[in-house]
Amino acid sequence: MENFQFEDLSPNKVNKVYQDLKKFGSFLYNHKMGVFLVSFSSGVAYLYHNITQSHKRKQIKLAKERVMTYFESTQKLSEREVDAIITKFIDENKILDKIQTPSLASIRSEKDPSEKLKLTDQLKVSIITKLFSVLYIIPMVTIFNRLQINLIGKYCYLDYVLYKDQEQHSMRLINQQTESNFINSRNNCYFFKDINFSQFINLIQEQIKISLKDWKIDQQSSFEGFLKLLINIRNNFEKKEIIASISSDNSLLKYLIPTEEEIDNLVQSQKTPENDNDIEYQNLKMLYNEIRNIFESQKFYDVLKDSINQSFLEFTKNLREDFESTELKKQIDSIVLPDLPIEMEIPKPLVTMHNIILLPKINKQIGNIIVNKKSIIEKIGSTDLINQLNYSVLTNDLDFNKVQF
Repeated sequence: MENFQFEDLSPNKVNKVYQDLKKFGSFLYNHKMGVFLVSFSSGVAYLYHNITQSHKRKQIKLAKERVMTYFESTQKLSEREVDAIITKFIDENKILDKIQTPSLASIRSEKDPSEKLKLTDQLKVSIITKLFSVLYIIPMVTIFNRLQINLIGKYCYLDYVLYKDQEQHSMRLINQQTESNFINSRNNCYFFKDINFSQFINLIQEQIKISLKDWKIDQQSSFEGFLKLLINIRNNFEKKEIIASISSDNSLLKYLIPTEEEIDNLVQSQKTPENDNDIEYQNLKMLYNEIRNIFESQKFYDVLKDSINQSFLEFTKNLREDFESTELKKQIDSIVLPDLPIEMEIPKPLVTMHNIILLPKINKQIGNIIVNKKSIIEKIGSTDLINQLNYSVLTNDLDFNKVQF
């Protein structure tokens, strides 16, 4: 305010401002059509921009919905396929029979003390080996099949799903033969080939022999004590530097995928004079290299650990019931408790159990797990971790805002 001066409003200056305003008014009147056109074109441009952006947002929303619909349907397809694979090889082909288990009758009838000891050691090792084999097979095959299906989806179906364009669909980067060679099915499962599965079993069995050295069959186990035994055995297989590195001798994952030499032999065996399969070999090799890279990622390790936990949790939840004391439970139920403001479930008391009695119960639980495997597969498949990883694999972490529609 201190810079304001009254001479600024002198008559001459006021008159000049008035004349300038008159000239501007005359300009607007004489050029009203031009001004109108400029204003109109600016409005049209603004409106066009808004319509275009709105259309793009709608296209992005529809594309995301199509991708999610495709993703959810293929994950359900994977669940059914994994169930069929495990049913064929474990239920029908009885592949676990490779783990020879002596019967309790044969142990009782054996007169030679050294042979009897040998049979009892074989019994405990074989049953725990079967247990770990089943509890690892279900999550491993489930996760691996998901990865295979979503990698093929990325290279063969994603563009079609995004654009709904049949021409895009026909330009798939991976042919049907390569897809068939790559994805496990009930008719073609690398993991369950005799030599691979035998090596997988042997790796587990050798470690369990060491872990059960001091776990005697004539001793007793509590539920908590047996859980600690399971955890100690799992630690030998599930450390990241072991299980996530397929170059490690103790990695269970290496039995899921063929070596580069085996891939080469596979493609060479399918060569014909008309087709030398060089492109197919390169594509198959590329797919397995991607799998190896995923195996070594932290995200995959988190998914694998969580999925294995789901599998073991199902077993331990059911096994706990075998340790529950029916007699003690009846005694507790007979006690009259005071009225409580909230409902409380009193945990059932647990007992210790001789290992010779526990082992047949574990064997029975293995059978129950195989029968109810579909439930475990569905639980593993419904976790956020496995879905986030596989959606990332399918879309290659696509930024939908950058997709050209």
